[in-house]
Amino acid sequence: MINVTKFILIVFLMVLVIKFVDIEILFHLIKKVKLQTVFFLFIFMFLCLFLQATRWFFILKKNQINLRFLRIQRINFLSFFFDTFIPGRVGSDVYKYKMLEGFEKKKIISSIIFLRYNFLISLIIFCCYYLISIYLQNYVYSSILTLFFIFFLTFIMDIFFSSFKKLLNKTKIEINILKKLVSLLREIMEFTLTVSKDKLFFIKLYLIAFMTISLSTVMFYIVAIDLGFESKYSTFGFLTPLLEIANVLPITIHGRGISEFLMWNFLDIKKDKFENIIALSSVVYFVYIFSGLFSGFCLSIIKLFNIKQI
Repeated sequence: MINVTKFILIVFLMVLVIKFVDIEILFHLIKKVKLQTVFFLFIFMFLCLFLQATRWFFILKKNQINLRFLRIQRINFLSFFFDTFIPGRVGSDVYKYKMLEGFEKKKIISSIIFLRYNFLISLIIFCCYYLISIYLQNYVYSSILTLFFIFFLTFIMDIFFSSFKKLLNKTKIEINILKKLVSLLREIMEFTLTVSKDKLFFIKLYLIAFMTISLSTVMFYIVAIDLGFESKYSTFGFLTPLLEIANVLPITIHGRGISEFLMWNFLDIKKDKFENIIALSSVVYFVYIFSGLFSGFCLSIIKLFNIKQI
């Protein structure tokens, strides 16, 4: 069913591009993107993967799963391949789970889910900061208001997780499958509350996540500069988290269609706007796909020569 849906979406996007995009203008715009810009895009992409794996390493360690740092980096990098063709980026999660099968299942799943949760909250905070800065035009006031927002959000989430945990503890279920599900949810709630109590660890995780989102923002921004967009960096700071969220929606191919719609509404370009947006989206997406395929190539080499894990 997923493959059929994906095929229909691909055909629809191809028809859309052929009908509304001037291919000659599009290729001319893509040629404006400098080689050094593409080089930096790849550097930033692999830095994002490195930071993601670093964050996951800390989360696993906090959850009493002790593995070598290089081992986690390797698993995270190889898992990226599966995100290139599976909607919602669930492919990488499944691969990570399979690679850690020797550990307690609940701890593995809770670590993977918390990795996602941590990044989602970071995206919301990052987006809010730049949205506030766009309206106030003052980074000091924006930072203060964002800090208040973080404290409020953390307070609300702690209340929610604490209440939900108490509810789960009181819940008595006889059906085996539901019992396992409740036990897993209890583990997730417990770990989330444990992280929130360790303030230094909590701050460290979110700082790494903010660095990752900042790199993604810069990726779009430097391509936009080459293409002649007039939008400020703060606009991309607000837009990039929305694009990241769109990328994980299972109803799209890595956010294609929704991403371009968001760019159309928020980015400024005077001439050939549609072609410029497609060019911006295509260049960054090309780097994403190529990096994923390179990850798959490395995985196939490891499987072919039966190279042992670090």
